[in-house]
Amino acid sequence: MTYRNFTLLGAPLLVTLALVFTNEAHNLIWTRTALGSHDEFSLLEVDYGAWFWVHWIYSLLLVLLGTVLLVSSLPRSLRLYQKQSWALLIAASMPWLGNVIYVLGLGPVPNLDLTSFAFLLSGVAMSLGFSRFGLLNLIPVARNKVVEGMRDGVIVLDPHHRIVDLNPAASRILSLSTAEGTGSNIVQLVPGGIPLPGANHSAGEPTVRSRSVRDRRAATTT
Repeated sequence: MTYRNFTLLGAPLLVTLALVFTNEAHNLIWTRTALGSHDEFSLLEVDYGAWFWVHWIYSLLLVLLGTVLLVSSLPRSLRLYQKQSWALLIAASMPWLGNVIYVLGLGPVPNLDLTSFAFLLSGVAMSLGFSRFGLLNLIPVARNKVVEGMRDGVIVLDPHHRIVDLNPAASRILSLSTAEGTGSNIVQLVPGGIPLPGANHSAGEPTVRSRSVRDRRAATTT
């Protein structure tokens, strides 16, 4: 995230903070607070102002965006990192779920803020993340960025020697874009140039090796 984007995303939060400290002058965050009771419990009753709903919806959208990004990364992650991501997802979602139930008045007890109770579930999820899934100890490397930034060409083939993926270095070596190379047969692109996996030496079929092209190495893998 760039500094500019960070500033733009954080600006509404700073505005909200300023409005909280000056609420008595405009009542944009809350218009009324009172101490109510339910059975034997004393609970805070709050009537929210207009800006509170702007801030609440904006914050909820940020959480939903982060959740979508996290969930979208799960299919591309290793199993261990998937478990880490699920632990983070549950830990982040529980407090917001409790807050939504409270703010919208959907809880079993009126005016009972379930957010603090939801943090208990977050603590359980984070404890599992730390103790069982190596959260913060085993940090997933951004594999896509590593492969995309490699100086060596990387070509991924299916069992029929068709290209299913290649990085920019391999695209330059083959003088093809990723879209043009994907689905093409490597033998037709580089006949005899890059030996292929699973081939029979005695039958004259190509096998795996690497070769230097323009001081770069094209590696073919399955």
